[in-house]
Amino acid sequence: MRKILVAAVFPAVALLLAACGSVMTPDQTASKAFDAIKTLDKQTAERYVDYDQLMDFSEGDNLASDDATMKLLIKHFSYKIISTNIIDDKAILKAEITNLDFKPIFDEYVKEAGQMMVSNALAKGGDNVTDDQLRLKMQDLFQTLLNISNAKQITVTVEFTMTKEQDGWQIEPNDALQDAVFGGLSGEIRNMVKQGQKLPGAD
Repeated sequence: MRKILVAAVFPAVALLLAACGSVMTPDQTASKAFDAIKTLDKQTAERYVDYDQLMDFSEGDNLASDDATMKLLIKHFSYKIISTNIIDDKAILKAEITNLDFKPIFDEYVKEAGQMMVSNALAKGGDNVTDDQLRLKMQDLFQTLLNISNAKQITVTVEFTMTKEQDGWQIEPNDALQDAVFGGLSGEIRNMVKQGQKLPGAD
């Protein structure tokens, strides 16, 4: 009888231990999320982070509405987890995030896009284009600047919080993390918005 009982209980215990062992640590979870972000794998990334919140670097406009532009922005993204501090159901992670410095590119975009808007407004007859056509031209401009850029890489150390949920750890996105992922670009746009300026090409 004892042999039968042990035989019945052992598989259940083994499954329980396997399930417990399958829970990733905060740094493993963050690595999974960042690896998914690097390949724009939204389905995988969403298991560990609010993907749309983290990736909406341009305050809701359509500056990078296509995958081609986003791929250029993430192409040189890399990371290194430095430390993890776990306190109950919270974890504070410190990471080095590397990408191109997109600030000079964005400054050039704002300059050229602004000139494009003025030229279109002053155009007479059929020489001007619709707002939608102008917006597409600005998106093309931004992508062109990203393609021809010789921007230098920058590495930023950031801290972010992770929360332990029922099915694992979740990253809580913050402005510093987003800004690091996008090489300072989201911070530049955020500053424009705070100053009441409208991003050229925004909806």
